[in-house]
Amino acid sequence: MFNFDFIYDAINLILFAAMIWVGKIVSKTKNYWGPCFIIIVMFTLIEGARYGRGVDYLHYLDVFNYNLEDNQVLFTSINNFLKILGVTAEGAFFFYAFPFIWGGLTLMKPSRRYAMYMFPLFLMSTIVIHESFPRQAFSLSFVFFYLAKLNNILENFPHKKIMIKQWAELFILALVAYSLHSIAIVGIFVSTLAMIFLKRPFPWIFSVPILLLGKFVISKSFDFSYLNGLLQFLGSSNEKFSGYVDNADMWFSADAMNDAYNRNIIIELLETFGCCSLAYLGYKLLHKAKDTQNNINEQVKSGAILLGNHYNLYVSLFNISIIGLVILETFYDLEIVRRVAYCWSIFWFVPVSLILYYRKSKIFSNFDRLLMFGFFFWVWEYIRFLFVWQDVPMFIWDK
Repeated sequence: MFNFDFIYDAINLILFAAMIWVGKIVSKTKNYWGPCFIIIVMFTLIEGARYGRGVDYLHYLDVFNYNLEDNQVLFTSINNFLKILGVTAEGAFFFYAFPFIWGGLTLMKPSRRYAMYMFPLFLMSTIVIHESFPRQAFSLSFVFFYLAKLNNILENFPHKKIMIKQWAELFILALVAYSLHSIAIVGIFVSTLAMIFLKRPFPWIFSVPILLLGKFVISKSFDFSYLNGLLQFLGSSNEKFSGYVDNADMWFSADAMNDAYNRNIIIELLETFGCCSLAYLGYKLLHKAKDTQNNINEQVKSGAILLGNHYNLYVSLFNISIIGLVILETFYDLEIVRRVAYCWSIFWFVPVSLILYYRKSKIFSNFDRLLMFGFFFWVWEYIRFLFVWQDVPMFIWDK
């Protein structure tokens, strides 16, 4: 059911417009962080000032006040430090929001050429997880920093030797992300493998059938209780996961299938169309860009796609997003798996930005441009965030 609240919708639409405006500026100037400071401040203030929004918000007020997540040592330590400074539980969300937007912009800095598309799409892809799962989003901030640092190392290797300092920085960023939310280590592990070893985009001829098989066959027939063994292994080495082991039947059984995530058939089809379009068009663009880089004569042709030194970054984030989407669609109704995969699928904003930027390129046929309408699914997701809610979204001045 569509709703409208002037303050809530106006503030969020102003933020969205600012992302487009600043993206347009940084794509044409050498100054990156100057204009980006505007959206860092806006995002921090707007997201920090929210109240009661997202399934975990009120829980994390209690976590802050009563140290309920004391097994997450760094997160608890940060909260205790904020208390010493006199910050309230509601005020802590400003401090959670700041590194998130800073980390995202750090990761996107090599892609400044495409910022007019990438900045607003980043907001669209991450806003729901940022509001729904505060601690996981806080941890994801440092995953962004980790990926940006790893990419910088890989782009300079082997021309520059990897220094011990760089290894230490990577380790510290991974440790911080893990210490804030244990599940981050899974994403860091998968992302690291993808960035180091997957140098070509996943061919759509494989990824599309696998996605469809997972969404329409495996998700309907697979006995998810088989995952209990994996859960027990994780529980033996991590206190947080041990709680899941004690409730394995609840997490991985027919009863765990959360009907709250089920959507009508039209949205299901639109989602499938969008994911398949991304897998096909993303592969086509990145595959053609690789050929262009390898062929000097192609580089002078009009409409050539030149991704330069950052080609591997785009391939890696495309592959990570496809992995995330496949797992997300296969295990969509299972809360714990869904949360993990969602953190990978959000990187769709990178290949979609490239596709939209090069949409007029000769590599895309009229049929390909029709497929781009599949991206409307993510527009719809953002429209839902803005206008589809039951209780009026509040800010701290409304409580």
